[in-house]
Amino acid sequence: MEQRPHERLICAAGIIRLNCLDSASLCHGSGNVIIRPKRLQKAPELQGWGASVESEKQGWAASIESQKQGRAASVESEKQGRAASVESEKQGWGASVESEKQGRGASVESEKQRWAASVESEKQGRAASIESEKQRWGASAESEKHRWAASIESEKQGWAASIESEKQGREASVEREKQGRAASVENEE
Repeated sequence: MEQRPHERLICAAGIIRLNCLDSASLCHGSGNVIIRPKRLQKAPELQGWGASVESEKQGWAASIESQKQGRAASVESEKQGRAASVESEKQGWGASVESEKQGRGASVESEKQRWAASVESEKQGRAASIESEKQRWGASAESEKHRWAASIESEKQGWAASIESEKQGREASVEREKQGRAASVENEE
């Protein structure tokens, strides 16, 4: 079908396209229209159409840029939200670990103190037992010492009395013998 210059058609991409016998414009499917013949660029209708296309192009570009910025803001917001969530979870986990650490530390400290108290109690008990045994042995030794001292003293006194008695007996015997001899001498005279 023959197409007249400046006839407007709609291409598959939905963009207005100018068609003529010279193939004045080509539609690339992306909103870009290339005008080739200079004679068509001078036409008032073509100039108005070019301004419309440029305006539509700018509108599309602004829409895409706005959508791009919206998506970037959404991604940044989601990124910050995830970072905040991760940080919150990290802090919560850190607090949980610290709490568990403190709990275990307190448990170990309590066990340590309980064990130290048990050892100290056993130490004092053994010391008291040794002291009691020591005192009992001391009392027994002291009693034995007194008993031996009394026995020795008694034996000593017994020996002294025996020696004294024997001494006195011998002295009496000597005195009697002396008196007997004196009497015998007296009789002989």
